[in-house]
Amino acid sequence: MRAERRATADAAKRDRGDRVVRMTSVLAALLAAAVVLTGCSGGEDANDDAGAPALSLASPWRNADGTSVQVPAAPERIVSADLIATELLVRFGHAARIVGITDPEGAVGSDAGKLDRHPSMGTEREPDVAAITAQRPDLIIAIDGIGRRDELAAIAPLVGAPYDRNRPGAGFGWREYVRGLGDRLGLRPQTDGLVAEIDGRIAAVRNGRAPGASVAVLRVSTDGRLAALPGTYPANLILELGLDPAGTAAAHIPDAAPAECCRFLGDRELAGLRKVDVILIADTPDDGVDAVQVARGNRVFAALPAVVAGDVHGVSAPAWTVWTPGNIERALDDVERVVKPVVARTP
Repeated sequence: MRAERRATADAAKRDRGDRVVRMTSVLAALLAAAVVLTGCSGGEDANDDAGAPALSLASPWRNADGTSVQVPAAPERIVSADLIATELLVRFGHAARIVGITDPEGAVGSDAGKLDRHPSMGTEREPDVAAITAQRPDLIIAIDGIGRRDELAAIAPLVGAPYDRNRPGAGFGWREYVRGLGDRLGLRPQTDGLVAEIDGRIAAVRNGRAPGASVAVLRVSTDGRLAALPGTYPANLILELGLDPAGTAAAHIPDAAPAECCRFLGDRELAGLRKVDVILIADTPDDGVDAVQVARGNRVFAALPAVVAGDVHGVSAPAWTVWTPGNIERALDDVERVVKPVVARTP
């Protein structure tokens, strides 16, 4: 039993380590074009992408906790410790203004190809204060739970999204989060358009769904053990699509930390997925492992009706792990590719 626990812990550690490396390289890639074009000088308007909307911050910036912070109207050296803020700045042409990012808990979706490598500024929970100081930022945008907050606030104005995702009843408030950042960055028309575009795709899936169709999203270890994804994002997205998230909700770990991402499902939990219509396996294609084939090596999983029917598919792991607008778009790509055809014919 001790050996089995040690093996499970080792597998979890390897999985977390690989995930951080993959996610860091993907998001770090968001800055290469800016670094190449502007060196270390930060971004003047002339260095923004051609046709980019002007960046015009509302000052004072009002945070979710009611505090107000004086900010520059057009910051030129931004350190972003908020994955969604980073994505919005890059998406709308302001990558050149970003001089540092923290290692995220997810990966930026459709904008991932715009960057290459960038020195790490630490993590969202434990930022590297010395590295951030060296970049001489004139603005730091951070998630609610950023570590070393007082030290960061002494470097530059420290602000966050004006949306408290932890308040009671906040739910899956991605729209409010994105629009709130759009308001503060002077990009509200652009973020409104982005939300409307994603909502249109969600509506298209809802209109073509079969009532009661069920979807489960899982991940698999290299030795074939199935694991739950942490957090509630996958189930919430499936629910928004008008599908039954029972399979995903039954397997997920409520409010789990990344360290808990590898709680493996037992035979009884797997057998409980017999009524699921479609199973998605969160996969990382660049690791050279076919996650679906590995999962099929689990005898209980292989016997599930959805697996027997061929309705099990590999999907982008980052897209289903941490929500950002780009990751939601990538998840919708997966849904349109493999889920919609199945649920449309589900009796």
